[in-house]
This record gives sequence, C-alpha cells and structure tokens, in this order.
Amino acid sequence: MANHFMQLMEPVLKIAKYEFVTFFEDCCGSSGPLFSPTIYKNVLDKYYRRMIRFYKDTGVPLTMVDSDGWSEILMPSWLGSGFDIMFPIEVGKWGANPEDLRNKSEEIFAYLER
Repeated sequence: MANHFMQLMEPVLKIAKYEFVTFFEDCCGSSGPLFSPTIYKNVLDKYYRRMIRFYKDTGVPLTMVDSDGWSEILMPSWLGSGFDIMFPIEVGKWGANPEDLRNKSEEIFAYLER
C-alpha cells in the first residue's frame, strides 16, 4: 500500500504544491487502539516512515495523522515515525480533554527519547 500511494502521488506532487498530507488511521475505539504500540512498531512504523520521508522529500512540509477514539497510547509511536501533527482528541464518550493531553506532553516526549 505504501508503494501504491507513493507511486500514485509522485506525478501529482511534481505539479501541485501541498502544505500538508493527512493519514486517516482510524485504528482506535473508545477503549483504545486495535493493536499495541509494539505491533505498530514491528509492522507499521517502517511504512509510515517511508511515506513520510517521501512526502517531505517531494516538498510537503507537514504530515498529520488522524484517528478516531482514544489514541493517547499510540502518540509516542506516531511522533517517533515522524508525524508533525496529530488530530487525536475526541471529547465524545470518554471526555478527552486537550488541556490534560498537553499537560502529559512532557511524558510523551520523554518516552520518545528512550
């Protein structure tokens, strides 16, 4: 799939300029992700890194990942892959609060430094 999207977008990016690209990764539900951060790292990370590098190399400055549900546990993995923007806050049923997440940002970045 990564090869398919890169091959599909290569000619487009030669003639059009994009400010960002969005990855819709609706892999989380109200109780959390459908897979663990370990599975993400072992299976998905290399493909996202390749695609993010492709977009950056072709002039797209920002990459964003969007996921429904409670995605906090995957945020360090997404940041580690190179995503610049995350759109993970859903105030829905479990009352996610952007301010609470911001207060946890030091913890998330500390995890990445390990």
